[in-house]
Amino acid sequence: MYVFDSGVAPYVSYSESFTPIAGTNLAGERWTPTRGKQREVGLKWEPPGRRLSINLALYELDEEKRQVPDPNNALDQVQVGRTRTRGLELEMVGRVLPGLDIAAHYNYIDIDETLEALPEHQVGVWGTYRFALGDMPGFMAGAGVRYMSAFTDGAAPETPSVTLFDAMLGYDRGAWRYALNVHNLTDKVYVSTCLGRGDCWWGSRRTVMASARYRF
Repeated sequence: MYVFDSGVAPYVSYSESFTPIAGTNLAGERWTPTRGKQREVGLKWEPPGRRLSINLALYELDEEKRQVPDPNNALDQVQVGRTRTRGLELEMVGRVLPGLDIAAHYNYIDIDETLEALPEHQVGVWGTYRFALGDMPGFMAGAGVRYMSAFTDGAAPETPSVTLFDAMLGYDRGAWRYALNVHNLTDKVYVSTCLGRGDCWWGSRRTVMASARYRF
């Protein structure tokens, strides 16, 4: 990574990994670890004098020695699987106006067709506005929207796209913070995923949570 005086910081990243697998195949041979490689290039920008950060990343993930069904024995597995997944991530977090903080992201993923499917496009925007009522500062209100595109996992039915809304009311007083958060504000009924093995899962309905937090 190199940081310019303007706050722009391009970077390049490369990493390798391995994951041990317990057990043996039917012949008594131990599984070898799966091995992964990640390549990533990106750009970060933090304008001097501003509470704002913008990040862009392009990545590619490879994994080898994955377990797949043995074509000669349905009761066993072999380690010949290889996957490749590519994606893009774009994020902005910070203060865009006095009292107004924004957190927004866009994710694109081209996942290997042999892996469990995910939405190709995911978008989220959340805004928090801080204000005073009369002579009492410390109040805040937030609202956000989340979007996930439709996707299909193998032979499963298509999981439809969905847009969800969230909201928040809060109050800061000294070391205390009180908040009321509502997820899935409109109580939308939706399917979160349908897996290739045949089962589907409902998404969470409206959830309301009140909290009180003390900062030491």
